Amino acid sequence: MKNLTEASQVSLMKEFYTYAQSAPSTVGRKLADKEKLTANISANIGQILLTYNQIEWTFNVKSALASYSPETAASNNNPLRKLRTLYKKKIETYIQVVEQRSDKLADRDRKKVEAMIIMEEHNRDVIDKLFANK
Repeated sequence: MKNLTEASQVSLMKEFYTYAQSAPSTVGRKLADKEKLTANISANIGQILLTYNQIEWTFNVKSALASYSPETAASNNNPLRKLRTLYKKKIETYIQVVEQRSDKLADRDRKKVEAMIIMEEHNRDVIDKLFANK
């Protein structure tokens, strides 16, 4: 059992690093186009997609909080406001992928996107709470 667990961990790490090199990132505050997103979803397992999204979300929130100051809180440059907007757009993009690409998505891939939507909704809710508590 120990060998199986170790082999699974090594395999997942390889998959994760492969995905991380080609993943559509929001770190630069730019969303991926729907074609590339659909291809990445189809080509990768759900566990990798969800884990990467969580790591990226954590990085984005940490960066927003690090650049947050009382001066930026009231301005249009509020990093939490920008992050909240980014995640709203990200969720909308995922929803569009499910709705508009229904003929191109396998059932398995649709379930991956649905899980990503649920997770990103939760992430956006946390950002909303941080923004409200300034």
